[in-house]
Amino acid sequence: MSLTITSRISTNQGITVENAYGRVAVTDVFNGTSLNASSIFYASEDAFLQGLDPLSISFITNCAAPYERNETNTDILNVAHDIVIAKLAEQNIVATKNL
Repeated sequence: MSLTITSRISTNQGITVENAYGRVAVTDVFNGTSLNASSIFYASEDAFLQGLDPLSISFITNCAAPYERNETNTDILNVAHDIVIAKLAEQNIVATKNL
């Protein structure tokens, strides 16, 4: 599972990137009431697969959201992708989830 930013973004070095590739990480807090999600973006999926450095960006990719482990009972990585997409949307950045 990954993200693709379909908006044109700029790195901190002023380089424009289209269709950046993102990987998402998630942690479930100890009592199961929220998720913490973060993401790292690369110029492309190939850049990620080659082990190249991630992009240096200034927009926020770390976020948290309420989650009820005992009631939701779903894949938290899938939920985390949605949380990151929503955080990016708040910053006028469009991203899609790749299953």
